[in-house]
Amino acid sequence: MNRNVANDNAPLAIEVTVVEVEWAPGHWLVEAIDYGSEGEVYRATFDGSKAKERAYSYARLMYGIPVASTHNSTSI
Repeated sequence: MNRNVANDNAPLAIEVTVVEVEWAPGHWLVEAIDYGSEGEVYRATFDGSKAKERAYSYARLMYGIPVASTHNSTSI
């Protein structure tokens, strides 16, 4: 999912993805790429009880958007 946030002068594009890590079932990753800031990457990981739900909640709270674009797994 892409998020375009209006700055004072220019839009800021942030792509947010929530994925379950391929090699670690039950381990969820929230990744945000800030294209308006030289492609900086921010990641947060979640394990344990309700990891998937906590990852989605974090993505919504941190970036203020519903996360619609997800993948089943990643090989990071």
